[in-house]
Amino acid sequence: MFATDTEADLLPAPSSRRDRRRAGAWATDVLGLARRVAAELRGGLSGTGLAAAARGLRRLLDADAVGLADVRGEPVWAGRPPTRPGPPGSSRSAA
Repeated sequence: MFATDTEADLLPAPSSRRDRRRAGAWATDVLGLARRVAAELRGGLSGTGLAAAARGLRRLLDADAVGLADVRGEPVWAGRPPTRPGPPGSSRSAA
């Protein structure tokens, strides 16, 4: 996949050998984290590695929270799960 002109403008070009090494080290770190997440998910979304996979994805995405669940279960959260307002007129409803 090639970057469009707009995407290429947003990405700083490595200007020195040191910058290229840092970019390579960053890519290696990201790939290593992604491999660990994949290993945790080998048992599926109902496996024992679900919580560790959620934590890894949260780090990988730099997100406030990540929730993972299979089709039958409650999500396993890494980070603070978002609060959902209840129906209008309920005590959970945001006014």
